[in-house]
Amino acid sequence: MWVDDFAFAAFFSLGFPFLYVGAFVLMILLLIIGFSWQGLVLVVGLVIHFNAFKLNIAFAATSNKVEHGQSLKCLTWNVRLFDLYNWSENTKTKEKMMQVLKKQSADVMTFQEYYHQSSRSNEFKTTSEILDVFKGYDHALQFSDTVKEDHFFGLAIYSKYKIVNQGKILFSGKGSNLAMFADLDLGDDTVRFYNIHLASFKFSKEDYAFIDSYASSDLKNQNQQVSIDVGGIKIIKRLIKGYQRRREQVGILKKHILKAPHKVVLMGDFNDTPNSHTYHILSASLSDAFLESGFGIGATYAGLGKFLRIDYILHDQAIRSERTKVIDDELLSDHYALTTTLKF
Repeated sequence: MWVDDFAFAAFFSLGFPFLYVGAFVLMILLLIIGFSWQGLVLVVGLVIHFNAFKLNIAFAATSNKVEHGQSLKCLTWNVRLFDLYNWSENTKTKEKMMQVLKKQSADVMTFQEYYHQSSRSNEFKTTSEILDVFKGYDHALQFSDTVKEDHFFGLAIYSKYKIVNQGKILFSGKGSNLAMFADLDLGDDTVRFYNIHLASFKFSKEDYAFIDSYASSDLKNQNQQVSIDVGGIKIIKRLIKGYQRRREQVGILKKHILKAPHKVVLMGDFNDTPNSHTYHILSASLSDAFLESGFGIGATYAGLGKFLRIDYILHDQAIRSERTKVIDDELLSDHYALTTTLKF
């Protein structure tokens, strides 16, 4: 089910839930109208692939409650530079994001596409602003890009518990993607938290516009076929390139995780779906907090119809999760925050 021998597996992983639902509907119709053996063939196929489909939906919102043990509320969020360039066209977006963080009051927070200015300007001193709210928290920052000497882009981990070790995991090639880790001293145990940001498909505004137009059948001129050919080929190339980059990045990251001296928790923006090679490799021998204690499809990406779950919290199987949910009350980034409570 996780075909990884060629780049077109990206298309399959993106479309698998829709193919499965479509096959289920077709099966019902075939059985109703009397095409019994064709319907039974689909039944067999649906049963075989049911475990793969289950990765896309959770039904465990009120289950798996652990009465004893240490609790740790975790939050991960691709914050899109805290709306640095005012994509949302709302000057209060960063302030609202800080309010969300304060309301969630997580013990461990990981941010992707984190942006911070270290001096010269008081406009985006993100680190000091967060520490003003979460007094006494430890933090670790790892940056992939520096602009004008004091503008930093990358990843951040904030923790109520002391960080005793930290590091950066670099990927080959150009790009702003990277991963980092921080070992947290929880008193009776030390746990390694990873913050991960893998390569995206890098769709442009034109790509999104093409997808929206195609989905709504809004390509109604004499150049329609040309537009489909050009726009479609461009998107296919981006899908293939993104898949290839993530496959390489996952290989590097997995080697690092397997050498971890402590229990691990993986948090971040994987930029890939639950049926992907990326998810299959990173989730091996780990539990998915959303599947364990969430409900619904858990879409964390706000674009492309709001059906993609591409942000995750994966944890050691000796750890349990409770109350995993997507914070989607208001659109403040192109991703929604994901929270869970881990029990040790």
